[in-house]
Amino acid sequence: LFVCCLFVCVKMKLIGRVIAPIVKDVPITATVKSHRLLVQAGFIAQSASGMFSLLPFAFRVLENIKKVVRVELDKMGADELYLPIVTEAALWKHSGRWDEAGEELFRLKDRKDHTFCLAATHEETVTKLVASNISTYRQLPVYVYQTQTKFRDELRPRHGLVRAREFVMKDMYTFDRTEDEAKDTYFKTIEAYKAIFSRIQLPFEIVDADTGMIGGSLSHEFHVPTSIGEDTLVTCNTCNKSVNMEKIEDLVSNCQHNEYPEDVPATSTTSASPPSSYCEWVESKGIEVGHAFYLGKKYSNMFDAQYTDKDGQQRTIEMGCYGIGISRILSALAEVHSDDEGLVWPSQVAPFQVCICLVGKKQLDDKLQHCQTLYDQLQKVCPDNIIVDERVNSKFKNRMEQLRMVGIPHIIIIGDKALDNKHTVEVLSRTTSEKKHIPFAKFLAALSHHN
Repeated sequence: LFVCCLFVCVKMKLIGRVIAPIVKDVPITATVKSHRLLVQAGFIAQSASGMFSLLPFAFRVLENIKKVVRVELDKMGADELYLPIVTEAALWKHSGRWDEAGEELFRLKDRKDHTFCLAATHEETVTKLVASNISTYRQLPVYVYQTQTKFRDELRPRHGLVRAREFVMKDMYTFDRTEDEAKDTYFKTIEAYKAIFSRIQLPFEIVDADTGMIGGSLSHEFHVPTSIGEDTLVTCNTCNKSVNMEKIEDLVSNCQHNEYPEDVPATSTTSASPPSSYCEWVESKGIEVGHAFYLGKKYSNMFDAQYTDKDGQQRTIEMGCYGIGISRILSALAEVHSDDEGLVWPSQVAPFQVCICLVGKKQLDDKLQHCQTLYDQLQKVCPDNIIVDERVNSKFKNRMEQLRMVGIPHIIIIGDKALDNKHTVEVLSRTTSEKKHIPFAKFLAALSHHN
């Protein structure tokens, strides 16, 4: 009781008060590493098939991913907004996608018997919005994006957040005056995506992709290479080109060394047969985490999105749309940044940067005071990124196993010897597994430089 009362008035974030249940018996549906670890470490909890509660640790990781996305898109001059999830069926019927979307589209009716859907994407909504508010070339270009919960009625949800029925996505829509300007925006966005995935240390491969239901004439996907990926990627190391298997014909037809006769169609080749003995093809699997589409005038024609140019002529706006699977990235990161002990989050996205771990009940009030001092100084360097493990009644070994499973980059251990020299701290690194005694000022400086 004394130990519990000691923490009542503490002005620190305590791990014992965070909903993060450590799960020993992982569900049999968790068949891949990322799904198992996120459940086991208390990041997600399944509420229904393909639907998950994102618990505090997972929510913080998602927020950190969104911060990086926001910074890079804001550099482009994009503005953030929020579009309604519930969308009128009339919009989707107007574009023809109401029928094209099939059973994956969640549909519903209100009490007046009006039909709506839970939008999985917002081309119709945003194009109608822009058409109503843009009239002159001086107002263009316009780039808008949102980060929102999306819905897709997957037939077979699997791999946790990789293939879920409810998920978090960033979708951006761009509106330009000319095709050249729109394509310039397209490739600027590709570069922004490269910066985003590089900053969060997510390995990726860019491949030519099919435009699918979204439409348009140009499309690229960003894939995280992993054996659990649902997409098959084909790379020609000779031509230095990669495609989704859906675009295998393009890889054949655009090959500089194509040895097939002109009258032999590309469709006659097999997935494992390069069109030239010079070419080396490599097949791999990937998780799609980003997608870019050059839409041209597809939706702007449908919704009469036009502007008056400098010569007074009416022109149709050129469009692009760009998605990033925010919650899917959580699983992709867990898949590639983990080891036998658990998750190993990159510092840019980790739920917390530092955990201060109190050990032993001896001189507990003095340890707590020292902990508060360290906490306050760390907060100045990493605001809202410090947490304290106050569970002194639990076994130290079990606590270390749990903290390493959660994947916080740095653990400061405050044991009995910590009070002998308060200017030095014992730090355990999650990435290197090294335990060091270093001057606290040096640790602060390193943390400050990294952040």
